[in-house]
Amino acid sequence: MAEQRQVAVFNKEDRAVVNVNELQKNIPLEPFLKLSETIKDSTGNVPPKVVPCLVRLLKSYSSIDMKIKTGLSSTCASCVKIVIKTDAIIKRGVMYENDYIFLNNLGKKLNSDYVTELEKFVDEARNDLIEICNTIMSEAVGKELEGMLNERTCLEQKLLKQMDDLSAKASTKGRSQGQIDSLQYEIQICDIAITNSAEAKKVMEDEVKRLKDKVSEYENQVQAHRNYAYQERGSCWIFSWKVRDVHVDNGERIAKENLDRLLGRIRDLQNNLNNWSNSNFTERRKKALEERPRHQAEQETFAKAYAEAEKQYEKLRNEFNTVCEKIEQIYEASGTRNQETIKMVDKLAIGIQSASAALVQAYAAIRTHLEVIDLDPDLLKTSMSDALQLIAFADYCNSTNKLRDVATQLAIC
Repeated sequence: MAEQRQVAVFNKEDRAVVNVNELQKNIPLEPFLKLSETIKDSTGNVPPKVVPCLVRLLKSYSSIDMKIKTGLSSTCASCVKIVIKTDAIIKRGVMYENDYIFLNNLGKKLNSDYVTELEKFVDEARNDLIEICNTIMSEAVGKELEGMLNERTCLEQKLLKQMDDLSAKASTKGRSQGQIDSLQYEIQICDIAITNSAEAKKVMEDEVKRLKDKVSEYENQVQAHRNYAYQERGSCWIFSWKVRDVHVDNGERIAKENLDRLLGRIRDLQNNLNNWSNSNFTERRKKALEERPRHQAEQETFAKAYAEAEKQYEKLRNEFNTVCEKIEQIYEASGTRNQETIKMVDKLAIGIQSASAALVQAYAAIRTHLEVIDLDPDLLKTSMSDALQLIAFADYCNSTNKLRDVATQLAIC
């Protein structure tokens, strides 16, 4: 039987210690789970025109509530397996390639259906809540504000389209620069290897180590976008909710693409090292030199297109923000009419936003961390924490006690 390849070595004493009570307290889902109560309590205290929006929202919520609970129950079962496997690896003191494959496959199989459905619900709920705000603000102020609200909607559509275009161009530019960097390094390493193969191999080994040291930095950049929280609140913050969410999502996607390119680069170099004796450095150098000018010319075009898209984005963003600010100023100057309805909308929106962010972030985090534990073993314990957090969410939603059960079983609490 072939010996398994070691991926990482751990300190056996460095097992996780879980504060179950703390994990159970750190769950921002309560306002979301009580949305139906908030909606029902508000129905009799809002203008009749907005009641259909609340009824529609309540119907959508009833559906997504059950999907989230079912999805988390399925996810919880996989997360328990991840926690048990991770703890066993750390107790053993070594992670083998089969362990990495097992954990990564578990991560890929995590139930993502409820996340997709949740994102759809957030979009629908946001539209309903904005319609409520449009209605009560128009009633309070009149035609002047109605025109601005329509202008805001039009500008939002243009801005969102421009944001998608800018994000796509940023991806293309980043991918192109990555290809150029790889070709530059290929030429550099071949120049050394043609005269001194051993020295070139040592240079590449050092480069792999340098790149591995950057994995946690790149992963932190992805996580920073996921953990972004908007602090400012005003009576009209909801009008920029979608734009802000898309901005954060695009930033996360670009950061994840940068991380994926880094991981791909490390694995390519490791493959080169494993096949070092079969390399024809003269031919490789020639091929890289031939390809580089084409990629450099393309990059100039991509960079120019990105700069133009960024300029248009800034123009639309400023116009959109200006209109939102004017809407808020005009409405606040109109007095206190329908203030309770605005507070209700704010409460619903914050509950939806906080819960959806927590659930989506927790799901995305464990997937990302499990993908890179072969290159950054420190993330093994982080993945275990991610899994425990999702188990805590599932317990809270479904009134179960899986978190304490698994922590007690493994004696990590």
